[in-house]
Amino acid sequence: MSSRSADIDFAFAREVTVRTTVEALATTGWSLEEPLSYMVNDNGPYDWHWTTSGHAAEVLALLDSWSCDALC
Repeated sequence: MSSRSADIDFAFAREVTVRTTVEALATTGWSLEEPLSYMVNDNGPYDWHWTTSGHAAEVLALLDSWSCDALC
């Protein structure tokens, strides 16, 4: 049996953050559901975190800061 892999590179005209992605999805009826689960790889093992929607702003800020640190 053979295996295959593929990848896609995206180039954006402007910064795309986790928050702007979630906000764009919300305009189509998508919403965050509890528990919110997220992961940040801070040069260690992947560690999943869970929280409630009451902490969504904090989670989005964390993910935006991490993604910018890693990609900007």
